[in-house]
Amino acid sequence: MVQRLARRLLLALVSIVAMVPALADHGAGAAERRLPVADDAPPWLLAVGRLAIPTSRLEAGRRRHYDERCSGTLLAPPDGGDAQFVLSAWHCLEYYTDLSRAIRFELTGLAGEVLESRARAVASGGGMAADWALLELNPPIPAGLGGTAELDGRTVAAGARLAMAGFSGDPGLGAGGAQLTYDPACRVTGTSGADRLTDCLAYKGASGGGAFHGGRLVGVLSRGDSRGRSIYVPAARFLPAVSRRLR
Repeated sequence: MVQRLARRLLLALVSIVAMVPALADHGAGAAERRLPVADDAPPWLLAVGRLAIPTSRLEAGRRRHYDERCSGTLLAPPDGGDAQFVLSAWHCLEYYTDLSRAIRFELTGLAGEVLESRARAVASGGGMAADWALLELNPPIPAGLGGTAELDGRTVAAGARLAMAGFSGDPGLGAGGAQLTYDPACRVTGTSGADRLTDCLAYKGASGGGAFHGGRLVGVLSRGDSRGRSIYVPAARFLPAVSRRLR
């Protein structure tokens, strides 16, 4: 009797231990707050597209050529009409030196089609201390075909909820940069110099993507640690320069 009871207790203990890894795996998966952006998403989410920037830099004494992959947000024209300006991050353009090679912008249209255009940088913060850049499209995205975002220069208070969107290059939900994803439930947690610190989850490739509050674009994703710490440049820092171009 005692031996049978001991065996049952041992089996119960083994069963409990065997469940621990499964619970741990479930918990790790639950930490993934991002969602894929589908064709029926709000237009302000569909305003985020992909940039392919021809880049050349020296590495170990040899010149390497490759496409820098970043994100950018198509801005809504203030008076309607075609959309011709994309907001992104300066560091995405840092090694773009061969101006004969075109920057490419790709956006999923409101009907699910792929919209493509060439882009050229027309304004920027000039460095990581002001990590934003404005690009002009040629040709523009025709009115009504692509989602656009309204730029909002108001300060977002600590604790306020954000949505941060971009083409993260992680092999999971981001599909190596092929899938637009967003973190719908992150928050502003403080400041990082003149920029805003958040607990939003994003990976390399989402740089230049949008930080949205109430459906309006409040900043450009600059940098992060891919573990739930992301920093964006507030729109207030570049709103005057961008507004001059939009007009």
